[in-house]
Amino acid sequence: MRILIVDDHEVVREGLRQVLSEAGIGPVDEAGGVKEAVDRVRARTYDAILLDMSLVDGTGFEALREIRSLRPRAPVLVISMHPEQTWALRAIRQGANGYLSKSTSSREIVSAVRQVVAGGRYLSSQLESLLEGTEPADGPDSEREETLSKRESEVLLLLGSGRPVGDVARVLGLSVKTVSTHREHILRKMGFSNNMELIRHCLLHGLLDEAPRNPGNTS
Repeated sequence: MRILIVDDHEVVREGLRQVLSEAGIGPVDEAGGVKEAVDRVRARTYDAILLDMSLVDGTGFEALREIRSLRPRAPVLVISMHPEQTWALRAIRQGANGYLSKSTSSREIVSAVRQVVAGGRYLSSQLESLLEGTEPADGPDSEREETLSKRESEVLLLLGSGRPVGDVARVLGLSVKTVSTHREHILRKMGFSNNMELIRHCLLHGLLDEAPRNPGNTS
């Protein structure tokens, strides 16, 4: 089987290549960015593509969209430094066949590659639980979101992207106490019990790209 590794760090690509080689999986091609990956996928069919989320000229999501437009059925396994609760559900919903953390064991990586090559989907137990709890985009969560104030919506998006309360406070120019108060209001209005449910909501509804990036001026 032929594999494509897409990662902006040569040492990571070499490590993955070695893991696959020792398992008898190969040959392996490499790409460091979106353009290089797309060029390779356009020129050749791969049995599986191992894709990082942070690339030299873009994001893994951009690469995933391009790959899906060229090879709709190509198995894509995301291997990222970002924790599952931050990006995994979004990657799966955009067409990835699986998601692994870079801290995953070599044995699990090999198992995941073989599973997606065979036409399956590879999900950890945590990601399975996230998927099991999702609702349609026009479900009750969306209706409850309409009750949030503008500031509460901003806090929701930032917390939903996996940021801790302190980071949210710095981005919005608020105190930690104020952000914590907004968080409690959001949980109550949305019917959530913890940040994981906020994250799942934002991933499910594709809200992460809307998160504010610049400090706010009002509370």
